[in-house]
Amino acid sequence: MGRERLRAFLTALAVTAVDQGTKAWALASLSDRPVPVLGDVVRFVLRFNTGAAFSVAWGGPSVLLVVNIVASVLLFWYIFRVRSRRVLPMLGLILG
Repeated sequence: MGRERLRAFLTALAVTAVDQGTKAWALASLSDRPVPVLGDVVRFVLRFNTGAAFSVAWGGPSVLLVVNIVASVLLFWYIFRVRSRRVLPMLGLILG
């Protein structure tokens, strides 16, 4: 089951790379103006989130950092403990 665990970590790495890539694209492409996708009906606009989920500011960035680190460590640990091969890809997606 070593290969499945490796795939879970590679999945997490790929998800992280795509996430960071889309953020870099948004900063580079959307900083000046909105980008129309379907005319005026759908467009991409650059916005910044000032808090946690849905801009709920509870405790600031330091609390979010601690929660993120704890969750990542627990997911990392669980990837080595889980016995089901079907769960590993999902854990990789969540970790990413």
